[in-house]
Amino acid sequence: MRAKKVLTPYEGIEGLRGGVGTPNVVYDVRRDAHWLVFTGWDDPSGMRREVWTAKIDERLVVDKSTVKRIIPADFPVRQDYTNNTVRVIYNAVRDQFILTTTHGNAGYIYYFRPDWTMITYKKLVEGVGDHSIPIRPLGCYGKNHDALTVIPRGADIVLGELSGLDEVSSVTFKEISIASEWGSSNDVLDLVTVPRLAAFVEEDSTNKWLLHAFLGPSFDELSYAFLPEFGMLHGSLMPLLGLSDEFVQVGHPHYTTEPDGVPRLFFASFRDSWSSTPSTSREGYAHEIWAAEVGPEIFKNESYGVLSDHAISQKRGPHGKWYFVGNAKRLELLVTGVRAESEAIIRLKEKGNPADQDVSTEYRVKQSEKITVTDPAPYVKPEAEGADLVTLVAVY
Repeated sequence: MRAKKVLTPYEGIEGLRGGVGTPNVVYDVRRDAHWLVFTGWDDPSGMRREVWTAKIDERLVVDKSTVKRIIPADFPVRQDYTNNTVRVIYNAVRDQFILTTTHGNAGYIYYFRPDWTMITYKKLVEGVGDHSIPIRPLGCYGKNHDALTVIPRGADIVLGELSGLDEVSSVTFKEISIASEWGSSNDVLDLVTVPRLAAFVEEDSTNKWLLHAFLGPSFDELSYAFLPEFGMLHGSLMPLLGLSDEFVQVGHPHYTTEPDGVPRLFFASFRDSWSSTPSTSREGYAHEIWAAEVGPEIFKNESYGVLSDHAISQKRGPHGKWYFVGNAKRLELLVTGVRAESEAIIRLKEKGNPADQDVSTEYRVKQSEKITVTDPAPYVKPEAEGADLVTLVAVY
């Protein structure tokens, strides 16, 4: 694994001396041009962020002569915390770039010409935080104009849909389901649908911003109708990246094989987050953009050793989701919060693929207990009666 510097605030670029973050690489196939789209700021407190773009080559060298601000801090409205993130795709049919940002507590969508002049924009969703709104078009029959997205909400990872994406007049955001409930704080994240459904997430669950993975099924087996029924399993991504403490804290993940066909995870380093900035007396916000080469192991369950999720909770209800556990050696169902008035009934449904008929096994417990299941089928779904929390742990 190799990590390479892409862009920092220490390079003397006007408007970017405060920090750079939320990197995205997008390919304009009509002009054979790769662009790095990112947030950047001069404000040392990191509150007045703007959206920028610049050409990037196959060596990950940013062409500084092409650096351009495309969304200023106070557009479309003044906010205390501006343009926190950006996510972008290229629409080859319309020859447009489509961007989403979070600005204050709202998410916006923008449409740009190939020269990065703005065409139009629209408020997409309200009541969100300073995360991102990834765009992953489906391109399949019946969903040609729609895309998947994912947003965090506290401990939850919420799967969503962007309908009518290619027309500003028709594009809407709607939630599909809670795909995972893990962690104390999820923030900037990216969604991947190829080679499998996965979300890479900035977490501060251990009071240190680090990168985590949430893994779902492969779209080879997954029908769109099944999306509300599946869950994603959580694991720490950091041991697979090979990064050192030199970066201090890391976040803002973005997975891509652009610009040179090599799989990479672009990320932001919060190197100065441990020291107070003299001009603000606050912790530093001079984020840097780096990229780490990765392999297919980041998409394999067994690479993580252990994956987990709060499969049953008071928030999510007693019926659980279907999880792809692959070739797990065993499952551990950690049953807690058993109600005193009666024993809890735990059911584990199993099947070989989402289209199969399931087989159900029932367990009865009278107190907090660990149920161990060896050699589970590839897809499992826990259900519970009389227990407030069941944590699913897949061991590889």
